[in-house]
Amino acid sequence: MHLNSKVHLLGLVASWVVGTVGGRAAAGLDAALSRAVPSDAIAALMMDAAAGTEQAGGLSPLELARMASDGGQRLGLLSPIDDSVRCWIDSLAALSVALRYRLAVTLLDVGARRRPDGGHELSMLSAALAVDTGGDHAAVEQRVAHLLRAYTNSEASTVETRTDGGRTWYVLRDRRLPAWAEITWGSIGESYLVTIGAGSRDRASRALSGDGGTLHDDRWFAAAFDRAGGAGARAVVYTDLRQLEAHADSALRTKVGDATAALGLADASRTLFAFARDNRSVEIRAVARIGATDDLRLLAGKRIARESGAQIPSRATGYAAIRWEPIGALRGACSAYLSARSPGARDRARWFWSTLEREAGVSIEQDVFAHLGSVILIHNYPEHALRLPMAWTIVVSIEDEAETVRRSLVQLLGHVSHELIPQGSAVQLLRSPDAMWYLSFGLTGPAITVTDHHLVVSFSPEAVQRNLDALRVNPQVD
Repeated sequence: MHLNSKVHLLGLVASWVVGTVGGRAAAGLDAALSRAVPSDAIAALMMDAAAGTEQAGGLSPLELARMASDGGQRLGLLSPIDDSVRCWIDSLAALSVALRYRLAVTLLDVGARRRPDGGHELSMLSAALAVDTGGDHAAVEQRVAHLLRAYTNSEASTVETRTDGGRTWYVLRDRRLPAWAEITWGSIGESYLVTIGAGSRDRASRALSGDGGTLHDDRWFAAAFDRAGGAGARAVVYTDLRQLEAHADSALRTKVGDATAALGLADASRTLFAFARDNRSVEIRAVARIGATDDLRLLAGKRIARESGAQIPSRATGYAAIRWEPIGALRGACSAYLSARSPGARDRARWFWSTLEREAGVSIEQDVFAHLGSVILIHNYPEHALRLPMAWTIVVSIEDEAETVRRSLVQLLGHVSHELIPQGSAVQLLRSPDAMWYLSFGLTGPAITVTDHHLVVSFSPEAVQRNLDALRVNPQVD
């Protein structure tokens, strides 16, 4: 048995976030970072974040967010801004600080309760962030202090200082948050630890101090880490699906089972994904424990690009070439999405989808996805002027009946444009004279077009056109 191809898209998105930030090769992860993760964790992300955050020619969007957050608070400019917008700015600013270091994010426990509509809402969360600062905690402490000033007040919040084993910890409780949302932070050796959930700090600190079992001591993790090339990776994602199912009630367990089955992981008990860079190429390898055996797969990489003859612009500094089964991927994505919805929301989504296809006269599965090629390519040419995250280009080859794909997209997007988007709306879906569709919201947004051989999606009509020009010169893989 092996990993189903439906999991490829899940890995691709995560890998691109890790793999396209910065241009230099990473030194790789040290397996010792797994010492920050308790052995009974549900899931963990371990990454050498600093290895991928160098930006050529200016500040990254995250650094700009940090500067906006700091300067805006000093000058009192953030107060009039909508709370949700300010929260996003501060979140990106905090991320810019965390991404200077090696770090481990761990999900220790999670609980959900059923809503009257059949859906679920979070009833408990236990998680930890361990940042390896090398003992220099100043930048992290400054960011924590900034968040406290911005989001707590004496009427709703209390901060308690605790001393345990010679270490000082700070505990935040806020009546605006659920009772379980106890937030604790403090330093432990060369790491800075932030946790949420009662008991999380004890479990995470025991792991960091060597007093409890960790993934570093787990034989399966160690073997999977080596097989997936973890030592040369920028990030490793680990999941223990047994632990996840064990912490769910029967209804939620069914949803978890549906989602994992849709991703091709129905029979897997543990998984490990390693994300690395080989020159320009994002390399993703996965190991899954299925029954008594381990399955190793290359999910994305240079070898796939070469075998498929993928055309990669010479000026792209990063790309991911990944094999997929288009119809299987579409069905898997839809099934995974629906499995996480309430019964009512599932019914509404199915009704909307079937109505859209019927009124547009299109079967998205049979008229579009059935004709796409087996490799999807994502790259970062051209680079967005502001280097916005996720401003990438997606190219999929068309194996046959390109005219069917083109006509179907015209009917589908034309129906959306004329029937579903109100006239005068701030957001419009428009078609250019050269048959390119794009979103417009004052500025031109994402665009899509179909040629005789490719379906191309990018962040603007100009970016799509530059990719069409690049496809004509048949660039080569590294």
